[in-house]
Amino acid sequence: MNIDHVIRYKSRRGLLELDLVLGDFYQNEYESLSLIEKNALLKILKKQDNDLWNILSTRNLRELIKEEVSDD
Repeated sequence: MNIDHVIRYKSRRGLLELDLVLGDFYQNEYESLSLIEKNALLKILKKQDNDLWNILSTRNLRELIKEEVSDD
């Protein structure tokens, strides 16, 4: 399975709020991500729903991806 399919699948969450944020990001910004950024997003999506929502309710997903890339 390629990374795009995996990310799309993992973007569907149990929390409506996450579904809205991640779905919007996937539709509007996902195509512009590099492979490195997609891998960073995949790491972010491994977080539990509540933990991820606590982060995304105060931070922009694009910034979080850039931070994850710079940490690697």
